[in-house]
Amino acid sequence: MSTASIALSGMLAAQTRLEVAAENIANASTAGAIPGSDAPAGSPAPATPRRVDTIELSGGGTKAVISNVSPAYTKAHDPSAPYANSNGDVAQPNIDLGTEIGNAMDARTQFAANAAVMKISDRMMQDLIDIMNDDGRRYRRTDIYT
Repeated sequence: MSTASIALSGMLAAQTRLEVAAENIANASTAGAIPGSDAPAGSPAPATPRRVDTIELSGGGTKAVISNVSPAYTKAHDPSAPYANSNGDVAQPNIDLGTEIGNAMDARTQFAANAAVMKISDRMMQDLIDIMNDDGRRYRRTDIYT
């Protein structure tokens, strides 16, 4: 597997992590009826938070695997909610905003790091092509680290 394809797999995994973190942040306050409770019929279900795990691929690279968080909800007391059970409890998604914001920031950093690897790989390949097509001129690129 080439350096560029390994970096691309890291960028795709970071993108998936950012998307899942954004979904979880957007759904953090989407409460619903506690599954199996005596809530009124037709009550909404709570949002199901998701998580991303990355696995190493043989030959190089990484892959993002999305799964549901367990437990998916915690009980919260909100007797004013139309879908509350007889005790006034609702299901609040098991989402910690601080953790999700941290996940989004980590994903941004991982994406940027893999993009830098891709950029350097591209520059190295271009330098190799330049050297192979060299007409006797010798030079050293000074922008390789910028």
